[in-house]
Amino acid sequence: MANSLFRLEAIFVRMRPFAVVALRWIIGGVFLFSGFSKGIDLWGVIYKVDDYLKAFSLDWALPYAGFVSVVLTTLEFVVGALLLIGSFRRATVVISLAIMAFMLPLTAYVALYNPVPDCGCFGEVWVISNTATFWKNVAITICLVFLMRKNATVRSMYGPAVQWLTVVFPAVFLWIVMAVGYYEQPLLDFRPYKEGTYVTGESVQNVEYRLIYEKNGERQSFSLDSLPDTTWTFVDREEVKKDVASTGRVVNRIAFFDGDFDVTDDVLSSNRDMMLLLISDLSDVNVASTFAINELYSFLSDSGVAMICLTSGSDEEIDEWRDISMAEYPVYKMDDTMLKTIARGNPALVRVDDGKILWKTALDYVVSDELLSREGMSDDNVRLLVVLSAALILVMLALLAVNRTPLLIKFTMRLKKNRKKK
Repeated sequence: MANSLFRLEAIFVRMRPFAVVALRWIIGGVFLFSGFSKGIDLWGVIYKVDDYLKAFSLDWALPYAGFVSVVLTTLEFVVGALLLIGSFRRATVVISLAIMAFMLPLTAYVALYNPVPDCGCFGEVWVISNTATFWKNVAITICLVFLMRKNATVRSMYGPAVQWLTVVFPAVFLWIVMAVGYYEQPLLDFRPYKEGTYVTGESVQNVEYRLIYEKNGERQSFSLDSLPDTTWTFVDREEVKKDVASTGRVVNRIAFFDGDFDVTDDVLSSNRDMMLLLISDLSDVNVASTFAINELYSFLSDSGVAMICLTSGSDEEIDEWRDISMAEYPVYKMDDTMLKTIARGNPALVRVDDGKILWKTALDYVVSDELLSREGMSDDNVRLLVVLSAALILVMLALLAVNRTPLLIKFTMRLKKNRKKK
């Protein structure tokens, strides 16, 4: 019996380094994915932080939402990278536990009282329930407690002299990704209003429902518009994913109002080629931007392209905007959530042709002479992301080679000496 216990203990000791590395990769991967999914859409993180601050009546902190978003996102991404490669073995786990010490009670409260509809922990890339988020954080915390005791027993991939660079390179990568998403649009768009989506017309769903009925021991599924007679008994309902390409075009309708009247179809149908100016917060647009907007409107009018402004402001704010900006273009009201989902930035521009989104960008990125010749940017954005990711991987591999090559040479020479002695 004693020998069996001794053997089990020996097996556990031998397997412990593999368990440490596996947990590093799992927890590091979660942090890395969480940081990346936030960083690729920084405006989305800012909006989510705003939601949290408003839910907890911390309106005084709203001006700092952008700074908090950048720091939190960078911290998650860099910590995830450090866990994956084992750099700063003690400090990284301590920082991770500090993050969880804040997140665990927060997500517990959110799971219980639901002050925000979803936690936003993976941005728009993967939306999970508040309850699932809490239990995810419980599992992460348990794993980190184990790593707190054992992580230092397994060496890092990089030597101490260059470990500070393993912080710098991932951070710079993420800052570039965040900058593109903030000043233009996210490099990857996981929202309903992607380029190529139609914002008017009959809505097309990616999923259809079929109802399962039973008769004389035989089960059969029926669509909603071809239900059987009363001799059949309802059993269950199932979702069937449809091939979007076969349904024609992807439609996610938008809605905007002139007072209490929905004028979406009238406005969009009367103007085939349009520019939508989206302003989520009228008070946050400076005077210099109003001149640029008026100049843009004049340019588009001369080119035969209509422009309208969509905002979530109140009637009083819209009237004040018209007076201050001397706007000659129509201004309509839109739901705040829909407005922020369509395009990021304040203000933002969305080019629509025959109800189809051609491209979208933040206003600061616009050069008037290039507007009408611009095409969709989604493919270019994907290529840019691939190039940035490849550059980060190559730089990290080059750093590893430079750092560990001398050690590898010493090890090889030692093996040769040992062989000669034998």
